[in-house]
Amino acid sequence: MGVRGLTTFVKSQEKKYLKSYKLHNCKVLLDGNSIASNLFIWSHIESAFGGDYDKFAKYVKEFFKLLLKCEINPLVVFDGGYEMKKLRTVYSRMKDKYKSIRLAQPLFGSANFPLFMKSVFREVLVELNIPFAQSDFEADDELAALARQLQCPIVSYDSDFYIYDVTYIPLPTVCLEPIPLQNNSLDKNGKPKYYLDCKVYNVDVLINSFGGLDKSMLPLLAVLLGNDYIKRSVFKAFYQHLKIPKGKTNALQRRIKAVIEWLRNETFESAVRKIIGRMKQNRRKYVMKQIKRIVDGYVQCTSILNEYLITPDTTNMLHSTNDVSKGESSRINCQVADIVDHIEKNMEFLNENLEPIENKISDLEDGFLSKNEEAGSEDSASEQSEDDSDLELKNPKTKEIFNSNQNDEIIENPIPNWLLDSARKGSIQPCVIDILVLNQYIVPPQVEDFNLSSAQFISLKILNATVGLLLGKCDNLVKYWVRTGSHLDWFTVEPIHETASLKFPPCGSILEISESLRRAVILEVAEVDLDLTLLPREWHLFVIALVYWLKNMEEPMVTESHLHTMVMCLVTIFTLDSHIGVHRNRQTFKKKYKNFVNRVIENRCKEKGVQQNLNKSCPSLIKNKSEITNPKKELENVSHDDCVLMFESILPYHHLSEEITAKPKLFCVTTVHAFSQFQSCLFNLVVLNSVLGFPLQETCISKLFSGTFVYNMFTNLSKRNNISAYIETFFQNSPSLLRLYKSLINVLEGLLTDVKLYRKPVKSQKKKKIKVNLSDVETLHTEEEEEVVVEENGFLDVNNKFSVLSLEE
Repeated sequence: MGVRGLTTFVKSQEKKYLKSYKLHNCKVLLDGNSIASNLFIWSHIESAFGGDYDKFAKYVKEFFKLLLKCEINPLVVFDGGYEMKKLRTVYSRMKDKYKSIRLAQPLFGSANFPLFMKSVFREVLVELNIPFAQSDFEADDELAALARQLQCPIVSYDSDFYIYDVTYIPLPTVCLEPIPLQNNSLDKNGKPKYYLDCKVYNVDVLINSFGGLDKSMLPLLAVLLGNDYIKRSVFKAFYQHLKIPKGKTNALQRRIKAVIEWLRNETFESAVRKIIGRMKQNRRKYVMKQIKRIVDGYVQCTSILNEYLITPDTTNMLHSTNDVSKGESSRINCQVADIVDHIEKNMEFLNENLEPIENKISDLEDGFLSKNEEAGSEDSASEQSEDDSDLELKNPKTKEIFNSNQNDEIIENPIPNWLLDSARKGSIQPCVIDILVLNQYIVPPQVEDFNLSSAQFISLKILNATVGLLLGKCDNLVKYWVRTGSHLDWFTVEPIHETASLKFPPCGSILEISESLRRAVILEVAEVDLDLTLLPREWHLFVIALVYWLKNMEEPMVTESHLHTMVMCLVTIFTLDSHIGVHRNRQTFKKKYKNFVNRVIENRCKEKGVQQNLNKSCPSLIKNKSEITNPKKELENVSHDDCVLMFESILPYHHLSEEITAKPKLFCVTTVHAFSQFQSCLFNLVVLNSVLGFPLQETCISKLFSGTFVYNMFTNLSKRNNISAYIETFFQNSPSLLRLYKSLINVLEGLLTDVKLYRKPVKSQKKKKIKVNLSDVETLHTEEEEEVVVEENGFLDVNNKFSVLSLEE
């Protein structure tokens, strides 16, 4: 959510409002969306290529391992669906994201959050067995309620928590370097104990610095300062009558002081009456609803997520420093809520008796500070941004959405218990809640070529099935937010209600259908006739998405290189990482495998002569397709040695190429656009799979896709006249990987017989002579200089000691 300007205000006086703390041996609540976003920014992972999910997963894992090293037990809570009252803010932020994405390029572009960023974050939580849950809507209120119940701090970077009466640790204050505890503190294994240096905040410090304030008034402080649900400009009449002192301090500080001073001299009821009394009559009901919403969230003492997060062990927690006891706080909260309910129920009576102050105020008056006083402040910029977002609703269709819901009316479709339970467990994407509650589908933007149609359009057929399953045949149409040209627009989803195998039942009855039939629905929606038993379960959704993508891609033109690039992801990223671990630099790899590599090379060099004579005397078994089994069996038979030897050949594709580093303008966004389409297909299949109760195993995207790798590999393959010949040479030192590759290609080509994959014309083969000094290759020592003959489409990297193994004498 966010209270305007408070983060900047507190940061400017950090010593006054933040207290140093040694964080260790405790529970903490983490704001999942905030932590995921900030970790992605801090990781400095290149985002122009669509998402290096493998690298992000590794960075997130290191963060949580650091917490666990300091005996910090995290409980993570994610945001759920959007609320209608926040839709204008969502619309404005999406427009800003598209502006940023349009300028995306390597090295210089801003961080653009990839489509599966939060999914990868969750994958790490599952792997490390860290408890997490997902709120139905925005998580701030749930986090605050959990913090009060558990008496533990919240780690986030959201200015709302400067107003909640909870212990708050701003994420940027957490030093990500473990520090040994003094006094020779050792754990049960005799190892030193560690802590993380951080800063804690409590609202008492803020309100006491301005002379104190009854905590029951804090919700009104949040209301008057403004947030994503209600703009501060709504209260211009109130501020017109508020005495804001002049001075050397910044505008926000003086405004906070003035509001606290005014609230200190009022009761909660009198303050609400006066705030409402200074509104135009036609806006009073709306503002009262917003006040009620904020107060209800602020005084919430219990959370619906308790059962998903809280364990019997609630000891060793950092306690809040609240002045009032939990019982006293609960009593005050109940009184405040009763007052708000009473005022709301008597709005008509109040309208008749409150002074019509609005008639005394010009609509053109700002009611804040003079332009000279506020120029350049962050708060002023936020306010200007709010006003601009209203003025930019020029599209009649967009106006229709906001105007039709200006009274905060939402379309509540009943959410089945099984689906709600899965959502709160964090297994369901929040967009499912948006479809059910708002009848809208909002997907984060991706890096795209703005000269082409949106990358989201390709997956509409899958979305149609998802909407049909969720809503059935209803009168309310779902609006689909998407980019058209350089503008944000929406279209109506046309749901389907059956496939060849199934007439869709009510959403609540989906789990009554057999798992095999639910799997069939996914295949029929995607129009993929695939025998799933041929593939590892982890690959099912990925391969279905791959085939659907290639069958439906119209622009850019679908090519053979697109197919082989995605097969490379499965054969190298998934398979190599599964066998040798995630290594993205040579140093960490050598540290673990240097001696092992040397032994493998030595053994293979000794066997080289025998193998070459065998190859000359009889046909290669690998060229006989009948000898290749299905991908599932070939994956089981992959050699660990082959994976180790393949590392050096694969490593360069995980990093920014020298060409783009030297000339960033060579970056081709059209290449990224195609793979953004693939991500859209996979994302919507993931959503469909969840709505069907997970008949297919969930996809672990961090083990299957990396934007930089995909971009580099596609660029490489696109230059090849004969990709098949290149693949033979590329994997020649790793025959088990080559068999896996060929088995997967065989399956996919059988599914794509009706797809015309553009294939570069094959040129006549020429032979070149390349001199390779083997003495320069580590572990291979010889004083002679040998001449090696390499096919034009072959592959020889003189900097890669493994490449020599594939050369014929």
